[in-house]
Amino acid sequence: VRAPETASQPGAPLVGVDPENRVAAVGAPLVGDDYVAEFGDYGNEPFVANLLTALSDREGDVLWDGGHGQFSADAGTALESASAFQRYLEGVDLGVEQINGYGYPLLKRGRALLVTPPAEEFTSAELSAIRSFRDAGGAVVLFGSAASAAATERLNAVAAALGSDLTLGTDGVTDPETDAADEADPTTSVFGDDDLFGAHAENDPALATTVPTATETLTPPPTETPTPTATPTRTSNRRRVSRHSRQT
Repeated sequence: VRAPETASQPGAPLVGVDPENRVAAVGAPLVGDDYVAEFGDYGNEPFVANLLTALSDREGDVLWDGGHGQFSADAGTALESASAFQRYLEGVDLGVEQINGYGYPLLKRGRALLVTPPAEEFTSAELSAIRSFRDAGGAVVLFGSAASAAATERLNAVAAALGSDLTLGTDGVTDPETDAADEADPTTSVFGDDDLFGAHAENDPALATTVPTATETLTPPPTETPTPTATPTRTSNRRRVSRHSRQT
């Protein structure tokens, strides 16, 4: 997923995918209720569901990290603030559960772990548990936000602990010709894989459509797999992720 040519960074990648390490980075909390309210017709919910399913190599629930201060943080999104996405997942027969700890029994029943910007750092024991979860086939999807540089670095630490060189950045992408009300919310129809925007299942309550996604910019690693990705942009020896300036 890339920014359109009218954006401040034309062609900048908006979603980063590292299929080898089963990690994805999305530049904005697309499935938070405020985003769903504003961009409910853009197909963000099936996109995220399809993305986490494509990355995962196991069955189980979708796990939502809620143990790192997201409930009260300006940048983070607790599951309570993603109720529309929760209903969507349930509508396509995917369970979703917020977890506040990283004991093995909790992670054992998950297919993917979703992490929004954390107000607190992950401990070394938690990072080790997430690595074990990934090694057992679980996917990890990180959602960025422009609201907190410190939270961004905490997300980058999770990606690094998983051996991925995906990084969220602090530079923004805007678009004066966006379909959204605010140019800080760029929308795009430049997709690497249109299928990710289709219906997740036969009983998908969302329409199967290839509509724009409002998000922040990310840089994925190079890959030859069919998993959606974009050509990486490099800063130093790590792939760089940009963010648009929306404060969420």
